Amino acid sequence: MIAVESSNLYLEIGKYTTSVFQVIDEVKKYILEKECTSLTVDASRMNMIDATKTCILCSTFHFAKYPEGSMLWLVHDKETMFNIRTLRLKNISLEVKPHLNDTIRYFEERYRTSIL
Repeated sequence: MIAVESSNLYLEIGKYTTSVFQVIDEVKKYILEKECTSLTVDASRMNMIDATKTCILCSTFHFAKYPEGSMLWLVHDKETMFNIRTLRLKNISLEVKPHLNDTIRYFEERYRTSIL
């Protein structure tokens, strides 16, 4: 569900089969347990509504713990980015994650563990 690279303070929200609120709880738990004044969250696999919910709730939680901290959110498309940007959250920045061709993505996911 969530892949974590703790050395880079990077969270990637992958395909989730449960409620989006369980994803939110996992991100909040990570923020609570780790020292992460600066955090990057890849929500590019989430739809616009779920990405907006997750961004609002987790960024607010992060701001409560780190008022001077920052979060970078990687989202799927410009519409999602503009939707979240209109909320004017103080501690976030947004970027559209560049997407690979589906064929390239398939081969990377399929063979990455075999090659490395």
